[in-house]
Amino acid sequence: MKKTVLFITPHLSTGGLPQYLYKQIELIHNDVTVYCIEWEDITGGRLVVQRNKIKELLGNRLVTLQGNKHELFNYINNINPHVIHLQEIPELFMQNDITQVLYNADRPYVLIETTHTSQYDVRTKRYLPDKFLLVSKYQFDAYAPLGVPCDVVQYPIEYKVRNQSKLSVLNKLGWNSEYKHVINVGLFTPGKNQAEVIEYARRLSEYPIQFHFIGNQAENFREYWEPLMQQFPSNCKWWNERDDVDMFYQAADMMLFTSTLEAMPLVVKESICWKLPTLLYNLPTYTEYFSRFDNISYLTENKEQNLTKILATLGLSV
Repeated sequence: MKKTVLFITPHLSTGGLPQYLYKQIELIHNDVTVYCIEWEDITGGRLVVQRNKIKELLGNRLVTLQGNKHELFNYINNINPHVIHLQEIPELFMQNDITQVLYNADRPYVLIETTHTSQYDVRTKRYLPDKFLLVSKYQFDAYAPLGVPCDVVQYPIEYKVRNQSKLSVLNKLGWNSEYKHVINVGLFTPGKNQAEVIEYARRLSEYPIQFHFIGNQAENFREYWEPLMQQFPSNCKWWNERDDVDMFYQAADMMLFTSTLEAMPLVVKESICWKLPTLLYNLPTYTEYFSRFDNISYLTENKEQNLTKILATLGLSV
């Protein structure tokens, strides 16, 4: 008889958490029976790239809770899972009265937590699972002192093989093959810091470079992205969210990832999978993880030096 695993996720809006969850489900769904409960649908029918992929795998075993979150326990009683795996710590999205019942000392299931943030103050943690499965060494170092068994489960790096020429991909996307193409992938937020990429694009407007932004502009971050789009340089193009991002990695000459707030960004790993030259900040939360990869170089606090690095990476002269 197969074991049953129930994932509980705060949302399935396009991003790193849903992609990590999708990969987990993809890897185990043939060996165990998988259910997934989405705490809240915040997509409004948009931003559903990963949600659609999870739905394709699970069908009606993907459930979204509505207004009464206590319905969670009806599903748990019906599913009778061996393992319940939260894709974020409950303190960040669950009501206390629900969490208290879920974490009851007499619970018949194994309770596992994963978190996708590096910003939570672990000293305030109130509820303890049976195990943490964490996405980075930085998180491991933070959570290990709680005395709960911890393991790091990294999103896998699966190197890609091109099945078509770069020129063919450029033509499919309608990109000028005489230009160099720089991509930035991610939700438009202050932490992702697309403003800095736009600043570099503006400074490099005389060069044959096109900058491409792949990522959604969610309503709750409008205050950040709307002013950027009102003064969007002509050498920049926004592609919204896409379900064919691999095409962009294949067509690009460089990834420019200026994020200043990350745990373990999956888009950088995707860039590594395509061996795409990538410039990013070496954040403390990475604990030098990316330094082992030949296609990774680091930005500095000096913007002039960064401009020079961008041009050098693209094979252009200052």
